Amino acid sequence: LIGLEAEARTIRTYEQELVPGLLQTAEYARAVIRASRPTDTTEEIDRRVEVRMERQEILTRADPPPPRVNVVLSEGALRRPVGGYDVMRQQLEYLIRPRDRANVTTQVLPFDAGVHPSMVGPFMMITFPDADDLGVVNVENATGTLFLEEPGELRVYEELWNTLQASALSADDSQAFVKSTSFRYRIKRE
Repeated sequence: LIGLEAEARTIRTYEQELVPGLLQTAEYARAVIRASRPTDTTEEIDRRVEVRMERQEILTRADPPPPRVNVVLSEGALRRPVGGYDVMRQQLEYLIRPRDRANVTTQVLPFDAGVHPSMVGPFMMITFPDADDLGVVNVENATGTLFLEEPGELRVYEELWNTLQASALSADDSQAFVKSTSFRYRIKRE
């Protein structure tokens, strides 16, 4: 996945439960990794966090140009206090900042949007500079990762993505939503 992200022209990702790795703070990443890998040592977790932070360098690189990243986050990913209230507040504040970069857009899919075809799980769609390369869809699960490359599979996920984006709040409304949610974590802390 790290190699595919490094070569990507576009990355589109839908997440139900978590902020995607490319937009995580170190402390949020640490909490996620610790929860998913409870038998890892502190050193192993630290190394995984370091790798996750290094992955994010593609977002600000100069050459080749950074990929265009579009994220749709379920409201649940914003409401679950991963790492506690302070860590989550800092994560949400950080999430608002990447939108200032021209290559990152975040949208929130509110609970009010109701039922949608991507309720089966998160996914990431990656395209590459070569126009003949149709791209790949990455689907993670508890035991590994699936990389889907068949044209029919890619079409299904393209349709899912279009539905998600149409159902999600606009980028500006999403910013306001994330800011409001972040404020709630500040109040809970106090």
